[in-house]
Amino acid sequence: MSRLDGTIGILTGPYGGVCDELQKWVDSILYRHDEYRVDVKRMKGNQIAAQRNRVVERLFGDWVLFVDADMSPPYDALDRLLAHNLPIVGGVMTERFEPFDICATKSLEPFKRWTRQELHARLQVDALGVVAPVPAVACGTGCLLIRRKVFDQMEYPWFRCGQLDPEYLTEDTEFCLRASEYGYQTWIDP
Repeated sequence: MSRLDGTIGILTGPYGGVCDELQKWVDSILYRHDEYRVDVKRMKGNQIAAQRNRVVERLFGDWVLFVDADMSPPYDALDRLLAHNLPIVGGVMTERFEPFDICATKSLEPFKRWTRQELHARLQVDALGVVAPVPAVACGTGCLLIRRKVFDQMEYPWFRCGQLDPEYLTEDTEFCLRASEYGYQTWIDP
């Protein structure tokens, strides 16, 4: 098994559907990647932390890319995230309400999310055209790549809800904070 082999974990609602754009993206991954194998695991339900844990329990390969059913990643998202060779790196997702900040935490105290303007100001591209990732305290799991070694070092359950605030899911923030205790920085690809 190659270190490029991995799993795409798609969390769906109780009915199991995904948006058309995501299905087209998954199909393009499956048909255009001859150099490594990708196993797609769809987890149906409404218990987000449990669904994420089930994907990790069935992990194929060296990494998992979590993609939520309503996401529409860019064509090259998987290649770009893998190219960073980082333990935890996510794509940019915006909140669903104004001011449409990025679903990535810049600081906890005071709590601040990255804004599109801040990420744009930090944009750095090397001579090969590779965009430099930006560190984050935490990142949303709607498009987040995590290497197997992170799960191997952390305790089960990897994803938990209600630990930070019983009123909110925040399984993504809580995971990233615990991963940082094991020395794993979360990054975002702007």
